[in-house]
Amino acid sequence: MENGEVREEFDVNNHYVGHASQRLPPSFRIAVDCHEGYMLILRLGDETYVKPVWVAKVLSEPNFATSNPHF
Repeated sequence: MENGEVREEFDVNNHYVGHASQRLPPSFRIAVDCHEGYMLILRLGDETYVKPVWVAKVLSEPNFATSNPHF
């Protein structure tokens, strides 16, 4: 986040009350928002749009077993 706060993979965004223009963007949570077969467009995290983007296809479900070599 812009304020330096780090969100965890399974955290849910806090409820927001206020002007829509001041709402923080929703978090991308791999475990919830990404599944096998999805197409993703990736870019660097800053707001500079002149940076390159990559298109990727998710080849498997996210694996959160740290003992697995494909974690």
